[in-house]
Amino acid sequence: MQLMFDVTRTLARRYNATPTGIDRVELEFLRSFISTLSNDSISFVVTTKYGNAVLVASTMKDIFDEVTERWGSAPARRAHRRNYVPLRGIHLQSVVGLLNELRALSFIAKLVVKDRFTNAFKKLCMRSGYSVFLSTSHVGLEDAKSFLWLERHSVKGAFFIHDTIPVDFPEFCKPKAAAIHRRRLETASQFGKYILTCSEYSKSRLLHHLGQDRDIHVASLGNKITLPGHTEASGNPIYFVCLGTIEGRKNLSFLLEVWRSIVHRYGVGSPKLIILGKRGWNAEAVYRVLDDSVQLRSFVEQKDGLSDAEVYQIIANARGFLAPSLVEGYGLTPAEALQIGIPVVASDIPAHREVLGSCATFIDPIDGASWRETIMALHKNEDYHGRSAGEAKRFTPTTWKSFVESCLSHIEVAAR
Repeated sequence: MQLMFDVTRTLARRYNATPTGIDRVELEFLRSFISTLSNDSISFVVTTKYGNAVLVASTMKDIFDEVTERWGSAPARRAHRRNYVPLRGIHLQSVVGLLNELRALSFIAKLVVKDRFTNAFKKLCMRSGYSVFLSTSHVGLEDAKSFLWLERHSVKGAFFIHDTIPVDFPEFCKPKAAAIHRRRLETASQFGKYILTCSEYSKSRLLHHLGQDRDIHVASLGNKITLPGHTEASGNPIYFVCLGTIEGRKNLSFLLEVWRSIVHRYGVGSPKLIILGKRGWNAEAVYRVLDDSVQLRSFVEQKDGLSDAEVYQIIANARGFLAPSLVEGYGLTPAEALQIGIPVVASDIPAHREVLGSCATFIDPIDGASWRETIMALHKNEDYHGRSAGEAKRFTPTTWKSFVESCLSHIEVAAR
């Protein structure tokens, strides 16, 4: 079987400081493939509506090494800095991000216009034998015409669809996101011989949209991590942490109101909340509190642009991990917190129940009093905290290696 792996997203986001969950999925497939570069049955391809290209394996390895170093390292110069510095109404972080994006897209554009790379793609498509194109990132799926080459060359499509949140919950997404994601689902349905996803919950939603007769394979995401150079905090940790892009569905406005209630009741004895994540869509109320609240200024802090090592270090020394989301397709970050042995308080939603099992505390995502009481119990009650940490340690993590193997085995078995 000839496998054509789409690396477009990794190339587009190679200069970002911190990976998203989708970035990490593509990266782990890359990690598996890079370790077998001598295997000429695996090719790295770039897909755009302007053209397609094949990337030389050695070049892809260099980019992989660069990206893993950037995302996994912990440079001290980035720690504890303020990330949003207004300059005449412009956020410096946003400007840097835009310049990095343009730099990455320029590299992709050069690939799809140079004969050397486009001709290599054409030759690859003309190879005899069974060929599979694997996409794990949703990139470009909204434009079905970009994938007509699959039918022309009898290449089978395999698409990893992470969730259907933009279609099911458009109120949490950017304008037109629902229409764009619906087109992605249609493209995956039209060209995908194989559809893969990360949870039974996401599978149920995909079956709802694509039809109950679709064969959809579930592969649980890897959540086993290593803590490089982990340093224990001195004394008892005095903060809680939550992780993820700041957007409406993450329910952070609610969590901030919970913290306001905690500070009102407990004053200087209140724990601190650290929010790890960049500013995203539809969360202006959260930004106002983060930037302007006098009451919470000493108790709530936002950090972004941190490497994986820095993020895991903060989580590992936290009193607890909080995941109040209104909807998720999986729940990767609370699973990773459990694997570290940190007590997790999570919203009682299907994906959290499925992924975290009996190892977390589940609370209705709008029950402020219960969230406040549970957080303070973890903060003040050593017995309760110890029991919760013990529950966390019972969590059985999934390795990224087994995740990749599950996906590839399904494709290989189904191809026979």
